[in-house]
Amino acid sequence: MHRSALSIPHATQLIQDLATQLSALDALQLSPDSLEAVRLLQIRRLARRIETIIPGHFGHGERTAHYALLLAKRLGLSRSQCLDLHYSALLHDIGLLMLPGHLLGTPAPHTLNDYALIQSHPQKGARFSVPTHFFRRRHG
Repeated sequence: MHRSALSIPHATQLIQDLATQLSALDALQLSPDSLEAVRLLQIRRLARRIETIIPGHFGHGERTAHYALLLAKRLGLSRSQCLDLHYSALLHDIGLLMLPGHLLGTPAPHTLNDYALIQSHPQKGARFSVPTHFFRRRHG
C-alpha cells in the first residue's frame, strides 16, 4: 500500500471542515454579495492548501477557474451557474489529496497502474465532496 499525500481521513476532514464553515455562513446576516465573497475566500483557502501539498501545483485552481469562467460567460451561463463553476474549478483537483504520495512528485512516465490511479482523482474528489451539504445545494 502506498502512502497518500494526505490520509483519506485527513483529506475528508479538510472537506468537512470547509463545508461546516461554509454552511455556518448561512446563519450570518450578510448581503448576498458579501456571503459570496466570504464563501469564495474559504474555498480559495482550501485550494491553496491543496496546492501546498502537491508539488508544482501552485495557482492551478485559480488558472482553471479563470478559463472556465471565460468560457461560461461566452456560453451565457447564469450567475448561479458561473458561481458553481467557479467553486468547482477551484477545487477540481481535490481528489489528488487521496492519491499515493509517490505519484504527486514523480514526473511521467508512470506505470499503467499509476496512470489509472492518477486518472481516478476526479472520482475520488467527487466521492468525498458530494456527501457534503454545501456542495450539493444550488446557490443564487
